[in-house]
Amino acid sequence: MFKMFKKYFNLNKLSTLIFYLSIFTFIIAFNFSDHGSGGWTQQSLPFLNDRKLADITFLDSLTGYAVTGDNIASSDTDYVLKTTNSGYNWNIILGKARDFSKVMFLNPDTGYVLHGDEILRTTNAGANWNNIPVPPGNFGFYDMYPISYDTMWVCFPYIGGDFIYRTTNAGFSWIRQLQSFSIMKIYMYDGNLGFSSGVDLNNLFKTTNSGINWIGVAGNDFVDIYFIDSLTGWKAKGDMKKTTDGGNTWTDQPLPNGPNFLFTSMENFSNINYDTLWGGGGVIQLGSTFRGVMYRSTNSGENWFYQIPDTSYHIYQYNFVDFVNKFSGWSFQKNMNGIYTFDGGDTNFITNIKSNNYINPENYKLAQNFPNPFNPKTQIKYEINKKSQVTIKVFNILGVEIETLVESNQQPGSYKIEFDGSNISSGIYFYSLYIDGIPIDTKKMILIR
Repeated sequence: MFKMFKKYFNLNKLSTLIFYLSIFTFIIAFNFSDHGSGGWTQQSLPFLNDRKLADITFLDSLTGYAVTGDNIASSDTDYVLKTTNSGYNWNIILGKARDFSKVMFLNPDTGYVLHGDEILRTTNAGANWNNIPVPPGNFGFYDMYPISYDTMWVCFPYIGGDFIYRTTNAGFSWIRQLQSFSIMKIYMYDGNLGFSSGVDLNNLFKTTNSGINWIGVAGNDFVDIYFIDSLTGWKAKGDMKKTTDGGNTWTDQPLPNGPNFLFTSMENFSNINYDTLWGGGGVIQLGSTFRGVMYRSTNSGENWFYQIPDTSYHIYQYNFVDFVNKFSGWSFQKNMNGIYTFDGGDTNFITNIKSNNYINPENYKLAQNFPNPFNPKTQIKYEINKKSQVTIKVFNILGVEIETLVESNQQPGSYKIEFDGSNISSGIYFYSLYIDGIPIDTKKMILIR
């Protein structure tokens, strides 16, 4: 029987055939995977009982870390994850009850995560994590910024305001450096120059002596900030601003806009060098769908262009952007879906969307809902200065329409409507004003049970 088998099948040829068949199968699988257009490939972190992405960082083109947390007090388990193959696969390396909120690495071995009122450190690339001593009495950290194994700044709420503390001996002792209201972000360029801010009160502080003294700086606060040298930096909080004098003054860097934008906003950005920056946060309407846009500048933020990465996910908004060089970069949504490029993204960019049906947005005003946050009802006011077809719609954070509140021809005047969130879950929602079918303005509102 074996001799008859050999007669018809040469084993050496058979192994060769299997080898080439394997290569052929790999090529087919590669070419039929969803690479999107222009070099973007879709990715996703594991589904972890509907956990939300809280922060993500990549150390090089292969290695990255992510943490989950939804900023809602609960005893549910959240996670620290790691990838070693550019984000295609992620492994859970730590799970603990309560939210993680930030992850930072000083080098390939030493990294930190914020976990409620704890700070955890690894010195072996995430294999083990240990608590470091923290300032007493904190109610949970807003932010941290380590610059070495020994030196770190943190900010957190406490009775009488919000505090910034610094340690220079790996947490064994802490010194209070600033007390104010709404100090929710901390950034240090080096051991001397740094910035802190709130998120809602337009307060911005600067230190040039390691936080011993802080001075108020004109200009709004930030949700993301980065300095490429001691004079040149950028900061974002919806808008984009740049400084060339060490943060003493800031100039606007307008983002692309147009009638098809649900909103234009910079929420997170990543510098490749002095000239090239990538960012995310804006949302554009394409037909009946909403899609996230990726911003890019190649002249230090003076001019911004955008593209709409085309993968089957159709991501609503890019909340986390991280590039490690001009080729390798990632951008993720809070719902754990994202995109990856290994060749610098799409080569086609757009400046502004133009429309033949131009409507002057100054003739219309959409006010912030009140109260906000709300439970379960809130009021929305708006004004129109000319007779128009008015539509107001409510969307969830994924861009799915929840309800149409207004859809009628209306005369000039001031109007007030009520939104009842009794039948929807807690979370972030958006409401948009359309005039004659063209989006004019969008506001964010928060439902808290």
